[in-house]
Amino acid sequence: GGGSVTKVAVLIDGGFFLKRLPKVRSDIDAQDAKEVVGTVNELVHAHLVEINKVTCLPNPRALLYRVFYYDARPFDGKLNKPVSDRVLEFATTPVAKFRQALFRELHQSPSTAVRLGRVRPGAGWILKKAVQDRLMRGEITVAEPKDGHFRPDLRQKAVDMRIALLLDGAESDNNDTRPHH
Repeated sequence: GGGSVTKVAVLIDGGFFLKRLPKVRSDIDAQDAKEVVGTVNELVHAHLVEINKVTCLPNPRALLYRVFYYDARPFDGKLNKPVSDRVLEFATTPVAKFRQALFRELHQSPSTAVRLGRVRPGAGWILKKAVQDRLMRGEITVAEPKDGHFRPDLRQKAVDMRIALLLDGAESDNNDTRPHH
């Protein structure tokens, strides 16, 4: 008889994926949203082909329930740089523009749901690890700090909770961030 086929949900931690992508796939431009989404689709397809070695369906794509891409919207606020006090508008940074383009591309990808948390500023600015190391070795002094020595303290919120809700079965399709027409 026609037994039911188990469906596969693929969960992607966007932040981790984007950090690892240039190391795993040096052949693609990890700053090109279309190439990144193409790579996501290739990796998902390869995974489904592997699983299909057991289920033997005519089309491995039939195994896919949905790809859930979890990330945080880029911070779009403004912060004053720690030394110069110049305003940094995060919404106009290359990282923010890339992430927005990526989320738009993912929304257009079939069977893909994008789940976005948010990024909130923390306590201000944090001295970069490499700068801390140079300070400790005496290569630089605290007398001449530069804006480039610091990174903003930004914290991702609600992404882990959204993953937990999905795994718990509590997340529904009306939480999809896809625009409805």
